[in-house]
Amino acid sequence: MYPFVVSKNAGYSVSESDISAIEERFGVKFPQALKDYYIQYNCADISLCGYVKGAEIYEIDVIYPIKYKYPQYMPLLETLLERDKRDGYISCGMIPFAADQSEGCYYCSEDEQVFLISKYSLQGTTQGNGLTGADMPVRFSM
Repeated sequence: MYPFVVSKNAGYSVSESDISAIEERFGVKFPQALKDYYIQYNCADISLCGYVKGAEIYEIDVIYPIKYKYPQYMPLLETLLERDKRDGYISCGMIPFAADQSEGCYYCSEDEQVFLISKYSLQGTTQGNGLTGADMPVRFSM
């Protein structure tokens, strides 16, 4: 179990084929670490977890679920992919998998690069705060 997973919620499991269907539908490729997380812990309750890079502290408050809307207020990852595809703000292949407490969204690429894009960075520009070379947040240690 990852140290930030508080509890696993039964009845929300996904399979490799569920993830493959999302990859095919949206033209993305999940990094293996993110696939493993979803297969084991989709819809899990997590505690706030953090990552320090240089002088910056990054926090993850939620990891978006796939296939099942749990909790009910949480957007599905598929819905976010559809929005990003429609709006054209985020480059192709980026997966919105998590969020911080101030409406920033974490995106990852197939090669496990992670980017934090805040609502402010999308006002007039698509420039994000790159965490290139960082470990996938699903591997955060507390």
